[in-house]
Amino acid sequence: MDISQVRRTNLLNLFAKFVAEQLAEDPSANIAGMDRAFASRVQINNTYFSGLKSGSRQMGNTLARQIEFNLGVAREWLDTEHDSSQERGLQRFLETARKTYLKADETERKRLLDVIRASRTDSSK
Repeated sequence: MDISQVRRTNLLNLFAKFVAEQLAEDPSANIAGMDRAFASRVQINNTYFSGLKSGSRQMGNTLARQIEFNLGVAREWLDTEHDSSQERGLQRFLETARKTYLKADETERKRLLDVIRASRTDSSK
């Protein structure tokens, strides 16, 4: 995989993690606004972020370092391939969770989030 593909894959993984964290903190958060919130967090224009996600724009060194800094990940983290099987599993989980959450009524959403919160509490013991 070339550097632009590695960076895009890693950016998408960081975005998926960001969305999951935002929904865990605020179940009523608007998913449609997550792109804008993430772009703001990494200090880039939302339209530019959309291009990075779609692959129509590529990420240079300066932008990669800026994103890493703003998200608190290690320098050159975006340039490194990570365990792809684990990342693919995470992507499948997040997509399944997203679809389930969007189809659920308010009571089911609360229950889903309670399960996630409970598992985080249990794993810290």
